[in-house]
Amino acid sequence: VEAALRGHPAVTAAAVSAHRLGTDRRLQLVAHLVTGDGAVPDAEEIRTHLAGRLPRAAIPTLLVPVAALPRTVGGKLDRKALTVPDDIGQQLPHRREAVGPRTETERRVAAVWQEVLGITGIGVHDDFFALGGHSLLAVRLALRIGAELEADLPLHEVFAHPTVAEQAGLIDSRTAEGPAGQAIPRAGRGETGVLPASHAQERQWFLWQLDPDSADYHVPWGYEIAGDLDVAVFGAAVDALVERHEVLRTTLEAAEDGGVVQRVGVPWRTALSVEEAAEGDLPGLIGRVVREPFDLGSGPVLRVRVWRTAPERFVVVFVAHHVAVDEWSLGVFERELWALYRAGGDAAGAGLPELEVQYADYALWHRRQVADRAEEDLAYWRRTLDGATPTRPQPRTPATAPATAPATAPDTEAGAGACSGTVPAAELAGLEGVRARAGATEFMLYLAVYALLLARHSGQRDITVGVPVSGRTHPDTAPLLGFFVNTLALRLTVRPEDDFPAHLERVRTAVLEAFAHQEAPFEQVVRAVAPDRAEGANPLFHTMFSFSSGGRPADGTPDGLTLGDLPLEGAGSHFDLSFGSTRTADGLRLDLEFSTGVYDEETAGELLRSYTDLLRALDRAPGTAVAELLRAGEREQRRMAPWTRDSAEHPVSGLPVHELFRRAAARWPDAVAVESGAGRLSFAELDAGSEVLARRLVAAGAGRGAVVGLHLPPGADAVTAVWAVWKAGGAFVPLDPELPGARLELMLEDAAPAVVVTRDAGVLPGSRRCLSPEPGFGAQGRGVVLPRVGPRDLAYVMYTSGSTGRPKGVMTDHGGLTHYAESRLLPRLREAGLRPHARVVTGTSAFISDFFLGFFFFPAPRAVTPGIWWSAPRTRTGRWTTSAPPPRRSSFSSRPDCWTPPTRRRSSPRAANPARPTCGGHWPPTPASPPTTPTARPRHRSTPPAPR
Repeated sequence: VEAALRGHPAVTAAAVSAHRLGTDRRLQLVAHLVTGDGAVPDAEEIRTHLAGRLPRAAIPTLLVPVAALPRTVGGKLDRKALTVPDDIGQQLPHRREAVGPRTETERRVAAVWQEVLGITGIGVHDDFFALGGHSLLAVRLALRIGAELEADLPLHEVFAHPTVAEQAGLIDSRTAEGPAGQAIPRAGRGETGVLPASHAQERQWFLWQLDPDSADYHVPWGYEIAGDLDVAVFGAAVDALVERHEVLRTTLEAAEDGGVVQRVGVPWRTALSVEEAAEGDLPGLIGRVVREPFDLGSGPVLRVRVWRTAPERFVVVFVAHHVAVDEWSLGVFERELWALYRAGGDAAGAGLPELEVQYADYALWHRRQVADRAEEDLAYWRRTLDGATPTRPQPRTPATAPATAPATAPDTEAGAGACSGTVPAAELAGLEGVRARAGATEFMLYLAVYALLLARHSGQRDITVGVPVSGRTHPDTAPLLGFFVNTLALRLTVRPEDDFPAHLERVRTAVLEAFAHQEAPFEQVVRAVAPDRAEGANPLFHTMFSFSSGGRPADGTPDGLTLGDLPLEGAGSHFDLSFGSTRTADGLRLDLEFSTGVYDEETAGELLRSYTDLLRALDRAPGTAVAELLRAGEREQRRMAPWTRDSAEHPVSGLPVHELFRRAAARWPDAVAVESGAGRLSFAELDAGSEVLARRLVAAGAGRGAVVGLHLPPGADAVTAVWAVWKAGGAFVPLDPELPGARLELMLEDAAPAVVVTRDAGVLPGSRRCLSPEPGFGAQGRGVVLPRVGPRDLAYVMYTSGSTGRPKGVMTDHGGLTHYAESRLLPRLREAGLRPHARVVTGTSAFISDFFLGFFFFPAPRAVTPGIWWSAPRTRTGRWTTSAPPPRRSSFSSRPDCWTPPTRRRSSPRAANPARPTCGGHWPPTPASPPTTPTARPRHRSTPPAPR
């Protein structure tokens, strides 16, 4: 920052230090300047100069002109002497000439701004966010205006109307329409002290009931304290907080109607004592305190421990259940704790204002508010989230290609991991300018970049991400402890044709609309949008994003004590990914928490690095097109280079595989294409037969885009039918006749094929339109024109085994098939030494998996015969017998668990030219008796195409 200031032509020397300013004593940067003529340059000129070099967070709040910088006796800069004069006026160096308040409402709004921002001389046209406001301060501003002016100014309107003049105009117009919102009424406690729980408390109660021993919702925080801490007074201060805030002595219980109620108990005492501990023992001691379960039914929901590690060296750890606190609460707790400590633990002497309401009062009031707004808010969320799917990003690696992940229940056994990084302030200056021009907050800015990250690594353009909101929409909630936070599912559209400023504007609009409907509890939104979700699954999003403006203010620390934040790890992410960004004076800190059941550390680290790459790219060129930002960066391109070698060495033609087959048929019409127990088909016969069937399918209404069921045993009919479906422009779903009837019925119901090709329609469940594969019915398709098929057209649907639940249909398009056939399969054929007209034997008896499809592609690129050994006898367990006489072949392929290499007499004329066996996953079993004929070692693994 000092270097940037010295870069201004009028500044000869500069020193920057942090000072607590304003009524809230918030740390802010102050610049002491020495200029050539002794006068401070124009404030707007300084702002413009710094804005091009530093992010907003690093621009000093105050400019202090000095004749010379203070020096020590040794000639070094004396930073302790860099004080702030009382008469400096605390003017920000990034404002045009201020226009003072013109009405009483503007004066009162400006006074609240002064209190929240900690500055004076605010003009009515100043932008709240240009003066250093951020999301958390915007919440505080809305609450303070509500309290001081008795006016309703929702959070989303603070964002939409960021000047004093606009906010005062809104307040005046609403005052003319009628009285402002009422204060939260004090609810009677009665003899039992029982009231309905809030929606947030109710959610925590049900989660605790599912797993009472879980530490997932424990909130730890603490301090390293140097000085003579009076532990008795400290304990009395904690006791006073418990007495002051009912939520710290509240328990929950099930109500007779199936709901949850809260019961406010009597104040309890901490009986705090000091434990002696060595530094090396602290991690284990703290870990046990953090993980110790809470009992929400009996309490308490807060615990505190104090360890002394050396004379006048203390470590203090608090742990609360999330049911009693949120992030805002921690700031309230800290300010009041030290105010009470300074007063010797005496609540009356601490000067804290009396609490007009308690959390239980808010809970009852909020339930009524939600009920009044439910129809409007839930209608918005139904409309906004209709058709939304969760987004799960993956880095570009060979094992994980970008894909849309289904909303499945989380792995409850998975742990949590974390990684972090920083982006220097100097690398964010370009982004600050585009943010200011868009009228967006830093939260909106970094969320917009996160949406690009998700789009880049998921392949989706329709992004859904969770964000937390404070939930404190009424001014009476500002001084309370409690769990007010709600979660919003933001649906963001990423359009490649936009540039980044347009993308940021789109994100800003989505955020403002969502904030206007934030009162609907998340669980109600989930029930309204996705009522049939899986147990424990989040059907709306897999990833959370949050932004923080920095640490909590440590106001009023008692003299003689030095406090340091104690870094403590919570339970980790409750989602696949939780991405946190925190603004600091040095730049931006990034924290990524991840589920180890979905990501490993390397994968998560790659996502974090990709986010920083996006930030740096936008800093260099904030107007970059979104399409360019979605492409892999230089780091990712280097990472992908080794596994994209096939595509580089073997360019893909882009033709669908059945067009490649047609070319092979024209080149080698008489070569054998398919051989099975029922006979053989040449390429010309296979081409002609599939052409006839394709026209019949189109005539039957199963043309381009249609799903066609293939209820056929593996063999010539199945091969012909697959090529026919592709020529007709459809996608096939295999229905193996050997599958149980219940599974066939499930697949038929889910896939809803337009036509089923079968020779045995009578065994299919339900009423289905069926088509025989017999070629004698060719007249049905005469005159039909077959469609052109593109790379995005669906090729087939394969169903999963259902081992983890209901079987799911996985769709693969023609583009993926073509890439697999030309860039993956062809090199492997060459490596295997297979030449045109080589014969391949497969032991795969059913075509219900991608493994089978490899043999459809053998004839297309190289005219290699897929000699399919369908009729070879097997045992009941599916193993091949050793007595089956194989046809002459060049390659044999099967599952390793059902293959024992067949034995032959040495005198066999084929023994000198053994087949090359291919199996997937692992080596085939060793036969009980060594074969008399040498067998070849398996050389290749089958790799199916990836679904898109």
